[in-house]
Amino acid sequence: MSDSAAPTITAWIQHHYSYSIGRIFSLEESTRIISESAKLPKHQSTLTAANGRQIRDTTLYWLPNSQDTSWIFDRLLQCVQSWNRDFGLELSEGAPRYGQLTRYEVNQEYDWHMDIGRAAASRRKVSIVIGLNDPDEYEGGGTEIFFGSQSNPTIKLPAGEAILFPSYVMHRAVAITRGLRWTLVVWFCGNRPFR
Repeated sequence: MSDSAAPTITAWIQHHYSYSIGRIFSLEESTRIISESAKLPKHQSTLTAANGRQIRDTTLYWLPNSQDTSWIFDRLLQCVQSWNRDFGLELSEGAPRYGQLTRYEVNQEYDWHMDIGRAAASRRKVSIVIGLNDPDEYEGGGTEIFFGSQSNPTIKLPAGEAILFPSYVMHRAVAITRGLRWTLVVWFCGNRPFR
């Protein structure tokens, strides 16, 4: 269990289609989350479009909601429940069973996409992205939220800070040009498709 109390959210900072939560994990906790990757199978995740263009190239680890990690998911659940009071999305009770711990190396990225999809992904309603290391540890990178061709804001999250957005919002993870970038992505779902 973590010794830190869950954050008290007094205000949300609204960006274009996304909301900043601020720091919800300390630097020590963020490092602890990254260290979970040493216990998990590593997956090289690539995705190519029909025209052959590479959309995704990342290294990821599926982080289970377990006795050792429940403090992470419980804290995120509190944040999402607070945010959802203004939105009223039909969310499943309880915290998600898994999160996606993602490592980006030089030139790795995940181009424009939505987190909602078919089958099980049709129940994704809220996406939350947590930065796990500081932007001075890499160049490039960040999460970009689609808001028209000339004005897509890029958000570079310090360690422990998070943004969330409805899962139908287009976004991308921009390629880094130096260092390593770590994030944790968690989806909060409903019992049925989006409503």
